[in-house]
Amino acid sequence: MSIQPFESGDIEVFTIQTAPKTTFISSSITGVTGAAYVYPRRSNAIKDFHINWTAESGVPDTAYAQINDVGEILKKAKLAQTSADKLQYMQEYLGVVGSQPQSLRNIQKQEIIRTVPGINLDLDMTKKFVATNVLMPYCSTFGTNYDFAYTNYHSLNFISASGLPTASGLIYPTSASSVGVGQLVSASYIPSGAFTFDFWINPRYTADSASSEFKAGTILHLSSTYALSLVTGSSRDSNGLPDKYRILLQLSNSCNISPSSLNLSSLSGLNFISDDNCIDRNTWSHVTVRWGTNSYNFGSGSFMVNETDSGIFYIPSASIAPINNGGEFPNALVVGNYYQGNNSGTSKTSYFFSVAAKKRYGVPVGNSLNSSTTQDEPSVYSLNHPLQAEVHELKIYNKYLSRDEIALRRTTGAPLSSDILFYLPPLFTKESPTRSVDLNGSVGGVLASPFLAINGTTTQPFNVDLSFDSGGHYINLENFTRDFSTGNYPRLIQLTGSVIPNTQQQLTANEFLYATGSNKKASLTVLPNDNGNFSPNYFELLGELDSSSFVTDRGNLAYNLISLRNMYPLSSIYDLVPPNNGNILLNTVTSGSIISTLSGLDSTSSLGVLNQQKTPSILQRTQENGSLQVVMFDISNLFYGNKIKQGTFVITDNSLSNSSGKMSITLKDDGYGSLYRADSDGSLAIGNSIGNIFYDNGIVLINNPSLYFFGKNGFECNFTGERNIHVQKMDLYANPLELVSSSNPGWSPALSASNATDDFDKRYVYITDIYIHDENLNVLARTKISSPVLKRTGDKLKFTVKLDYFSKKRFSYSK
Repeated sequence: MSIQPFESGDIEVFTIQTAPKTTFISSSITGVTGAAYVYPRRSNAIKDFHINWTAESGVPDTAYAQINDVGEILKKAKLAQTSADKLQYMQEYLGVVGSQPQSLRNIQKQEIIRTVPGINLDLDMTKKFVATNVLMPYCSTFGTNYDFAYTNYHSLNFISASGLPTASGLIYPTSASSVGVGQLVSASYIPSGAFTFDFWINPRYTADSASSEFKAGTILHLSSTYALSLVTGSSRDSNGLPDKYRILLQLSNSCNISPSSLNLSSLSGLNFISDDNCIDRNTWSHVTVRWGTNSYNFGSGSFMVNETDSGIFYIPSASIAPINNGGEFPNALVVGNYYQGNNSGTSKTSYFFSVAAKKRYGVPVGNSLNSSTTQDEPSVYSLNHPLQAEVHELKIYNKYLSRDEIALRRTTGAPLSSDILFYLPPLFTKESPTRSVDLNGSVGGVLASPFLAINGTTTQPFNVDLSFDSGGHYINLENFTRDFSTGNYPRLIQLTGSVIPNTQQQLTANEFLYATGSNKKASLTVLPNDNGNFSPNYFELLGELDSSSFVTDRGNLAYNLISLRNMYPLSSIYDLVPPNNGNILLNTVTSGSIISTLSGLDSTSSLGVLNQQKTPSILQRTQENGSLQVVMFDISNLFYGNKIKQGTFVITDNSLSNSSGKMSITLKDDGYGSLYRADSDGSLAIGNSIGNIFYDNGIVLINNPSLYFFGKNGFECNFTGERNIHVQKMDLYANPLELVSSSNPGWSPALSASNATDDFDKRYVYITDIYIHDENLNVLARTKISSPVLKRTGDKLKFTVKLDYFSKKRFSYSK
């Protein structure tokens, strides 16, 4: 062995950045694939095998009775006299050892874990607290878009699936003016002459099979006036399923014929249809249907899809408004379904907006359309043409829009004006109707628990009483469905929950709530919008309304954000103090109180009422008043190394809860810390943040409460990691006249490297190993050469040694 020094100039340090790709699948049906082993170097031959020999008996301890046979075998092998006997016992020993189970360390796996905050101050609640109150403020200091909020950009999702009601829809009150018999009816949603229907639509759904029907689904319907429906085109995909669509327009008395009963290849009367296959499946399309009365272009109107002419129709009259024939006026605009009823007697549509309905559901905003104090809907009616698509920016104009106006308003929305009769973006507003409990507390009001409704209104995207008191999840649809033209709010038909009668079942709040199809469908109705071709006109629509929820974490006004902090006032928390004369004193919260911090005691009733002051029990336990309707995914760095590479994260729920397997949601990261929905073909709304990803920490946080059940039934996750491999490269030289001797006992100076008589450099050594020492001669690294290298006295050899370091900290060399 020879010791050779080397200089700092012989050392080079650099970093190689690798990009490990990961696919992880968690499903209640197929199980888990893609989990990472905690110990990457595993062997099936390694067993957890213990024999505790006692000093007295020299035999295995009885604590290991399950492997006493092994002890006996070893004892017999030791005492065996012949090699054959020893071989037999050793073979028996190896057989017993081989039958033992693998080491548990070898089979330990790490999965990507989905969690939601629970009802106690537990680990899941702590994760949420750390993400929103530690990581988020820290990341925001770097100028990135980390706010505990989500973007106020939504679509209305109408879906039909097993277990979901088909007779659902949004019904808005159409207040009519008094006109004489024989005159045209004048009402809030009836165009007086020219009209334009304008909206964005994405037909995400198709028929269940090649042989099943995709029923016509109605977008807007005002009886005896107009109906617009989505119907399939002639195109089919490789599976024989419809993949293109068109728009059916019905006007005046013709719209009283159900759209599914029409022969689309032979339409008559005032039934019109757009060009075949003008709307693609799973693609956002901007649709405009316009007409300028019989005095404009000879009474012709047109369908336009994405500003392209897609059909022409003719109406030989001056207005589509119905004529007062002495009966009931049409006074219900239905969104998302087609209304069928005779509008007479106790089946008048005005019952949707009676005095009773106004009390129970808060509609209409103005005077009641019906004086009944008991009946709140028509006695006989049906809604049997549910729309199967997502829509937003639904507008009805009392004018004919020019091409320039269509192009201008297509991407940014429309300014409010007297020409707009109806405008449903939909956007979240803090305003919603005031609802009151009726009929012994069983109808109307706002749910405070699955068993209790109270009088009041809602000002948050989800029901905070249910969330902070019983852990229930309930989207407040009323706060997303305001008609910005009239200020009206709709009747939500089969899209609301109701008080559950007395029951002996012991279930969670969500198990009670989602036992009904109406709540399931309501949870799927408002979704994050992924239309990248549009940006809402927030200031125009929200500028005059309550803006207290539209703020960043730093308190700056931002109409495009819905803050999820301070959802419930902390002033409602009780401070529990020690007993005084046998009584528990209840005071307002006191800063610094130990009992206040450790208020996990069940200090409130299950309905959140204590001494007549409302105190939600979960809020009392955790004292966390930020939104609990969030979903977190915890990804171990075993999957990604140093960090998740920005812009590579994709997570998909292929069977969203409550959708009976019909809905799939995919989320991606924008490369700057935000998540956005990415389901549509075409341009995506990358700026529509629904949550955050913390690349360095492997934490994914979904803030949008509409996705609270995302990943519950399983999810698939794909991303690329960044793993830094720090490499120290050392060039080690064996110079001439150096390393010419060896301490190996088999080496001798007399040994010759060659038998040639003219070879003068015959002294040699073989170099087999290289050891790297520190200044104290401690071995830092060893390199074993695959075959010995011959080194003569005059040879100059260079050996390059590379050492890899896996660390988050950059390796540095210092002499």
